[in-house]
Amino acid sequence: MKNLKWLIALLAASTLFCACQKQETPNTTDTTDTTAAAETTVPAPATIDLVAGGEAKYVIVRPESATQAEIDAAIAIRTEIESLTGVAPTLTTDWIKRGQEYDSSTLEILVGGCGQPEVAEVRSTIGYGDYAVKPCGNKLVVTAWGDQGVTAAAHYFKSSLKEHSAAGSLALPADFALSGTSNKMVNLLPLYAGGEIGAIVDVADDNQMVYITDTTAEEYTAYRKQLETAGYTLYTERKVEKNLFATYTNAQNTVTAYYTACDGETRIIIEPASALPPRAEDTTTAGDKYEPAVRMVGLEYNYSGDDYNQIGLFLIFRLPDGRLIVVDGGGYYDKNTSLIMQNLQEMAPDKDNITIAAWMLTHAHGDHTGGFIKFANAYGTKVTVERVICNFTTKAQYALVNDYGRDDQARTAAATLAKEVIKAHNGQIYHFGGATMEILYTFEDFEPEALPYHNTTSLVFRISMGGQTVMVLGDAYTLSNNIMSSMYGDYLKSDIVQVTHHGYQGGTVQVYNLINADTAIWPGGVRNFDKLSARTENAHVIKISRDLYIAGDDAITLTLPYTVQNNNKYYAG
Repeated sequence: MKNLKWLIALLAASTLFCACQKQETPNTTDTTDTTAAAETTVPAPATIDLVAGGEAKYVIVRPESATQAEIDAAIAIRTEIESLTGVAPTLTTDWIKRGQEYDSSTLEILVGGCGQPEVAEVRSTIGYGDYAVKPCGNKLVVTAWGDQGVTAAAHYFKSSLKEHSAAGSLALPADFALSGTSNKMVNLLPLYAGGEIGAIVDVADDNQMVYITDTTAEEYTAYRKQLETAGYTLYTERKVEKNLFATYTNAQNTVTAYYTACDGETRIIIEPASALPPRAEDTTTAGDKYEPAVRMVGLEYNYSGDDYNQIGLFLIFRLPDGRLIVVDGGGYYDKNTSLIMQNLQEMAPDKDNITIAAWMLTHAHGDHTGGFIKFANAYGTKVTVERVICNFTTKAQYALVNDYGRDDQARTAAATLAKEVIKAHNGQIYHFGGATMEILYTFEDFEPEALPYHNTTSLVFRISMGGQTVMVLGDAYTLSNNIMSSMYGDYLKSDIVQVTHHGYQGGTVQVYNLINADTAIWPGGVRNFDKLSARTENAHVIKISRDLYIAGDDAITLTLPYTVQNNNKYYAG
């Protein structure tokens, strides 16, 4: 995709003021009368001759940095023309050699997000979810804002060619045009003025994301005004370092838009009107009646035979108002069902009246969602779960790594167990009676790149209460931690950190340096620790943490504010 600002400038420079309806034909002037030269306009041709006399008149052009959908569309159009006429048009890219200038007179079929100004002209007339096939000057533009639309445009264009071909020729009417909508949801968004449209991405659960690159904070701010003009009402806004976040709502939809300064990108996520993070002014509290605490539940016990396993993550936070926040719940084992209930009862002020303000599911791997699913089926009626917070990706993305997890089962369990289910987005902040939770990373921050590993989808969030902060990394993968480190820098500083991915691959020296926690909690068991503690990133977090707690088959509870005990024999000082 090419920079929209550059395209508009090029459009003006080329003096190409086409109506995007028919080919341009140069005017001719009769110079025999030197005193009053008469200018005569030659009528535009009645047809757009793609193939005539056994010769291809048009070249097919795709972007030099095309997506796979754009490549496939260009090839499909070429293949269809060859099938109908026996003539295969030349297929090339929009790259212009240094020293050459753009030539508006060449006959070209421009596919996808080519850099020619005619593409910008056509795109300026369609929404994010639309596609169009239109002649514009000497070009035939086949375009859309996203891959889904490009695929649709190519499909319908190919279908229309059959009725216009005959005996080695292919001619379209001069006023030929096709248009339609392939994505109704993103059409509800105003177009972003500035930047470069990088992609339009399905991010699951009826959420669509428009990804903008090469943009500025000023352009992001201007877009927020466009949302307001379009009828959206501001729900929340915040600034973290140089990153800007805002959520807007109307009767039908919620829009989350955020700008990340480190890479000059904006992400705009639109979803059906749904549950929203509770704002501070919407949250009431009965007061700080109870001692806040965080418990790490050890999952190392004998599941079968003599083989000890330690998988998953299970944390419980007790809030000052007595409610709980639960993180994951371990694997899909019967023993985890009773284990979860036992620990909830021990942490709740009233074991017969357990209220969970939020059940966080970091990602869809079975060793994190399995226990939750089992618990929902067995004990769902015995506790009150106000909300489940998660963000799972699409089947298509999971397929890239051949690792699907238990996302569908978890979605079903969440909808059954909780009063509401919230799809978390970066920058959101939640307030639960005396505690604050902020989302610091979701897989949407990695999109539109293809997932290299399932753990790239793991949520990262931080909970603040009792005057301290606890960083929950879940199974955050290396690339996730790199993104978060670039976005937030020293803002990540926390008092307590959960070692990511049970100590397996994922953590980085950089992210642990930025978090710089005095206390580390290791959800992997003792055997797990013995195997993995020498990894570079693990050795580093161990050396900079004055206190270290390793989950075994016990539960470790830290009351907040927690006083450092200097119990880490590996601490380097």
